[in-house]
Amino acid sequence: SRTREGGGGALDRFLASALGSPDGSGMQLNGVGAGISSTSKVAIVERSEREGCDVDYYFAQVDMRSGVVDWSGSCGNLAAAVGVFARMERLLPDQAETVRVYQANLGYRMDVTLSPADAPFDTSVPGVPGRGQKIEVKMLRPSAGDKALLPTGRPTDLIHLPSGRQIEATLLCGANPTVLVRSRDVWGADTPPVSPPGFPATQEHPSAWRVDHGLLAVVDHLRREGAQRMGIQVAAALRVAFIAPPGAYQASDGSFVEAQDVDLTASISTPGRIHHAFTGTGAVNIAAAACIPGTLVHSILAAGGQPPAG
Repeated sequence: SRTREGGGGALDRFLASALGSPDGSGMQLNGVGAGISSTSKVAIVERSEREGCDVDYYFAQVDMRSGVVDWSGSCGNLAAAVGVFARMERLLPDQAETVRVYQANLGYRMDVTLSPADAPFDTSVPGVPGRGQKIEVKMLRPSAGDKALLPTGRPTDLIHLPSGRQIEATLLCGANPTVLVRSRDVWGADTPPVSPPGFPATQEHPSAWRVDHGLLAVVDHLRREGAQRMGIQVAAALRVAFIAPPGAYQASDGSFVEAQDVDLTASISTPGRIHHAFTGTGAVNIAAAACIPGTLVHSILAAGGQPPAG
């Protein structure tokens, strides 16, 4: 199938059209993409021929405006939907609760464990309204292709801001390639971002609810800097995560989270904006960095008296 070749041609055009791209407005008015990168995505699922796997999962990110389809990464949140789809389409052995998923874009295994059909709808995700049945996603030794978790071999590297000033960054090729930087090194406390009423940005993090072209230019610059040092292409899968010490904030569902309830705060980029939530693959990378002495994440946790056991 074309999916085994990583997409392209007619398949790309079909997927982009279904989501409503290309669309110069970016709103995807003639499709189901909904006009934001978080939903301008496609998961292609088929029965796996690989030993120890039930299904293969191919991920496509569709650019809203251009319709370009990027096959370079994965989506951790969609992995939960892959498990549900596999059950609905009877791609599993009878009575199986754990779906053994092969992430075909990047080449690693995931285990998606579903609740029984009669399980209560009592599980919630912070920042997401409503409740549902519990779904557990385990990424088993995730990697971005053949790259090491620390592709430069160092827990921190120096990269440049557009101004030329150097800052520290932790470069990771885990579940998706990610550039981790301190928020204060990029934005500074004297330039608090602006956000609409009801969803205030913190002093440390850019607002997820605006599309600021100056902000996006900084993000794209950091992506290029990180990609060059990691030896990878600049693609949609490459994200920039901004991390900071614990601080109170308001989640995207309107709920408030107190500083004492978190070990650090973070926001992450997504194509065309700062993500309104946080990516599953980005969370995996932060968790991995927390276990490696010398990374920016580990340093923040250690400064707060919460270094992980490893």
